[in-house]
Amino acid sequence: MQTTDASGSLGTAPVDPFTYANAGQPAGKREVDLYVRTYSTLLRSSGPVDVDALIPAHLNIQSSLHAQAASDRPDMGAFMYSTLRLPPEIVTVRNILLGQAHTVFAVHGYTDLDDWTSVSAPGRRRKWQWDGRSTMAVMVGSASDLDDLIPTIVGWQIEWNKMHQRISDTPELAALIEAGS
Repeated sequence: MQTTDASGSLGTAPVDPFTYANAGQPAGKREVDLYVRTYSTLLRSSGPVDVDALIPAHLNIQSSLHAQAASDRPDMGAFMYSTLRLPPEIVTVRNILLGQAHTVFAVHGYTDLDDWTSVSAPGRRRKWQWDGRSTMAVMVGSASDLDDLIPTIVGWQIEWNKMHQRISDTPELAALIEAGS
């Protein structure tokens, strides 16, 4: 992703738009707008978007619903909030397909969505389709759907990554989990 000089002054190096949160200033409309522009631009691309590409913008908005996003410690409140808004099958998923109509999915080779398992999340009425393995598809009807869905997915991934990092950093914990499965 290319960045622009946010300072407005000439002759300076480009400013990374994701450094505001680290400067100790509270995030505001500018950071939220940048987040929305970031995921809107990436989602308009023709290929897959890695959730990790959205993490810096997510951290930068300093969401009150994900207050500990930048911490190394898991934010269980944020994790539970996002978990309740995603189908339980999310733990098996590597790809999430977003589209506005079945024809959009069909153009990209997903002609059998009606054969996939319908799944839902406890905290949302949104209809998801799951292929039974590693892909889910969801209909996105509006920009507000994206504004709800993207931060939920990114927040969940951040917390999932933190917990898995803790497990890999703690052999005793990994052994307990392995013994229990």
